[in-house]
Amino acid sequence: MPPPGGGSGRAAYDVRIYRAEEFAELCREAGFAAVQLYGDWDGTIYRDSSPYLGAVATA
Repeated sequence: MPPPGGGSGRAAYDVRIYRAEEFAELCREAGFAAVQLYGDWDGTIYRDSSPYLGAVATA
């Protein structure tokens, strides 16, 4: 969102990269009962060699 009066704004942020197991545990700690990890957009199961980490967490 641009600052009042236009122009550009800057914001600091942190990026954290999680291992798959660590991310699933964080989801469970947040109250999700089931966490399924996927390794690509086609729905393949996550493996360490997967190009992506996607998660579906359900309560």
